[in-house]
Amino acid sequence: MKPARKQRLILIALMIIGAGLATGFALKSFNDNLMYFFSTTDVVEGKAPKETLFRLGGMVIKGSVERPGDGMMVRFKLTDFSKEVTVEYTGILPDLFREGQGSTGQA
Repeated sequence: MKPARKQRLILIALMIIGAGLATGFALKSFNDNLMYFFSTTDVVEGKAPKETLFRLGGMVIKGSVERPGDGMMVRFKLTDFSKEVTVEYTGILPDLFREGQGSTGQA
């Protein structure tokens, strides 16, 4: 094999390895930042993860929103019309958050 051809083959092999590594890192980063969505029934039945963050969705039950103390903590109940979950949220509530309206949040 000629030296020029051998160099070209090595360069192509290094490019393929580099592209494979970049793809692997991108997929790992994507998987680490993936957040799953669960309904209130899934949470009550224990299908939601206990060690990682996940999104919880449902309807905010009218009259369930409480703001204990002066902090930014809000306590409310979500339902999917089958099961209820009490949520404690600390932070600024989304603009569209209202009682009797659908809501999603991180748990």
